[in-house]
Amino acid sequence: MKNLEKTEIVPLPELNISLSGLEREKADLIALVLSSQGIEVFWEKQSEGLYDLIIDCAQYPQAEKALQKFYLENPFVDLTGEKNQLPPETSLPVITGQAKIVVLFVALALSVVHFSLIYHGNHNNVVMNYGASALYILQGQYYRIFTAMMLHSNLGHLAGNVVGLLVFGTPLCSIAGAFRGMLLIILSGATGNLVNAWMHRQAHLSIGASTAVMGAIGILTAWQVAGKIIITYKDELPVKTHGRSSATPEYGDIVSISTVKNRNDNHQLKIDIKPSALFPLAAGAAVAGMLSGGENTDISAHVFGFLCGVVIGLVYLIFKEFKFFKENS
Repeated sequence: MKNLEKTEIVPLPELNISLSGLEREKADLIALVLSSQGIEVFWEKQSEGLYDLIIDCAQYPQAEKALQKFYLENPFVDLTGEKNQLPPETSLPVITGQAKIVVLFVALALSVVHFSLIYHGNHNNVVMNYGASALYILQGQYYRIFTAMMLHSNLGHLAGNVVGLLVFGTPLCSIAGAFRGMLLIILSGATGNLVNAWMHRQAHLSIGASTAVMGAIGILTAWQVAGKIIITYKDELPVKTHGRSSATPEYGDIVSISTVKNRNDNHQLKIDIKPSALFPLAAGAAVAGMLSGGENTDISAHVFGFLCGVVIGLVYLIFKEFKFFKENS
């Protein structure tokens, strides 16, 4: 390691991220991001519990690129210290044109399928052959969990699901990405149909995209619940301070942090779930419940669609949270 001077503590230009005067939590996060890229980081403690992070000037371009990538993939993480630039938790998603096109295309496809079956007079036969029959699904006809979402009993049934898809599918496809969001919706609906069939285990037949609509509500609920979950990465690697070992840097000490080669070695993950996480979950369940009334409604399919949406949404968000560290560890 080269001799480092105090003048080497300068802001990184693109994101206006300074490596000096950092609080411990922010310093931990930035140091972890940099060390995951093989950038050696030194600590220097200032007064009032603030820290400077010192790196080799030759590694500044690499450090800038690493922090930019992390910030773009985790836009709500405060690296800059300018909290007023972060969107408030209550901000509504910006509806994108691509999301509108994808959702409208799916809605149009559902309409074409329904009216084509009515026009050709084979609606009932197709429902029997491709509806979500619990008996046949458990016998191996798993394609039914997908094809059943394309079938509807009448115009009112179709219109209700198309409206639900437009209302809940469009914002989801806007925040998750148009094609990725629609894939999540379809997977939630199909999984809901599969769980529903497994629970009935008899000659139970259901059709309609309502399971997917409930899945969309569940995924949106998961998005709100995830906002109440705080994931903290703790770097527990031993540090060296002028030849002695110390868990916390002392004032004036410069501490070397070893490069993180494996996320599972000497690295702790802390997950805090706020009690307020129950509020969006209850609100989402209430919305799903209000939309589950009506004659001949398969309530269990709605329930399982919603629950599968919540689970799939949380799994997706957790995967997205760890993606940066998985790629660079």
